[in-house]
Amino acid sequence: MARMSWRPAVSWVLLYVVLLVCARVVSCSERSMRGSLQQRTLRHSRHGQHDLSVNHCGNWQERYKALHASIKSGTAAPRYAVSVHHAGLADSLVKAVWVSFYALLTDRAFLLGFPPTQDAHYEWAYEGPYVNWTDGDDILARVNYTMPTGQQDFGIYLFNDLISWDSQDTDAKMFADGDLASKAEQAETVVFWKGSGKSFALFDNPHYKKRLLAMGLRPDTAVGCALNFLFEPNSAVKAVFEREFTLLSQPEVLRIGIQIRTSSYSDAAFFDKEKAAEQLHVSFWDPWFLCAQQIEDNNVVANRQVLWYLLSDSQPLREFAKEKFGDKLFVTIPGEGMALGHSTWGADDPYQAFISAAGENWLFGMTDYQVVTGASYFGKVGALRSMGWHNLYSLWVQEMDSVSSVARLGNLQSRQCDKHEYEHLEDVSARWFGI
Repeated sequence: MARMSWRPAVSWVLLYVVLLVCARVVSCSERSMRGSLQQRTLRHSRHGQHDLSVNHCGNWQERYKALHASIKSGTAAPRYAVSVHHAGLADSLVKAVWVSFYALLTDRAFLLGFPPTQDAHYEWAYEGPYVNWTDGDDILARVNYTMPTGQQDFGIYLFNDLISWDSQDTDAKMFADGDLASKAEQAETVVFWKGSGKSFALFDNPHYKKRLLAMGLRPDTAVGCALNFLFEPNSAVKAVFEREFTLLSQPEVLRIGIQIRTSSYSDAAFFDKEKAAEQLHVSFWDPWFLCAQQIEDNNVVANRQVLWYLLSDSQPLREFAKEKFGDKLFVTIPGEGMALGHSTWGADDPYQAFISAAGENWLFGMTDYQVVTGASYFGKVGALRSMGWHNLYSLWVQEMDSVSSVARLGNLQSRQCDKHEYEHLEDVSARWFGI
């Protein structure tokens, strides 16, 4: 009887010990998971970086990182695809995306560079979080690259997309239908200096459609995946826009971005910017704000805060909008360390201009919905980087040279921004210079 009396007690003690150990393991595991989640959230909140996991962007990153590193280190044969900065920042980012896809599909190391005639560098504003795309400037100097002034024949080092790979097919057709790997196969370096967006066209290319999909890339998120893979704002950008990063890093807030470009593509002003304060009233640009209000009405839920974030190439418009909408609208008023302008060309301080353009473009990609000027890449690039769904609304101006013209308002006064009036991806790709 005595032997039987202590066995149940031992069993209960052992069971208690096992349960206690399991509880500690689970508790530690939960703390570890929470810590990991907090780290991921902190990274997202601090940099506005979006999810690059397999679920969102596919399974190609690790392989390409290894290939890129081996080429840069010299352990693999030198094969480069260089995207040359051209025109404004947003135009060049669109080009950088499709050049990076060209590099991915043809096993080349993607690099970025400015023409030797411009004293500017992408490193002023960006870091490469996953691949080191620096040295593009050095490559361009080594191949004696000069910015073409017109149509330029394709050479062993230079591909100019204005005429085509073989002077017969257009460059757009080449990306939509051609075998990219068979062109310039023996060239060590292929340079892309200008061109409209071609990323979307690749998903209809019979040579690459299945391969891209097998990689986990999708037409609606591919541009955003590439931008977040290639770029991250550096400490200089974060220092200038510290408050903006904090405000827009609130996923519980409904964030609506508004981008208004007041000058035409040819830089002919809609109005005299020196007299803008006298000529311009925010009501003239009401369609953008009315669109934002419709988006808010259709998407806000009870007790959810709303923030409008405005970008514009007009400082008076920024100031007028802030005065009219108050705390509901957040806008950066240019001052020390921040300048208007989305291109280094003609800027009084190219460094400051590049920092400012890169910062605002990145911040725009941290919003949930975007109302943009149709004839401008700047807002669209931010919208595509956000990898949102049915989130982009474009407003188009029909006449771009007369501020007094009623026709200039085009479809603006009648533009509706209901839930089903978003910009379709096919339209974004087909209009302006594509994606």
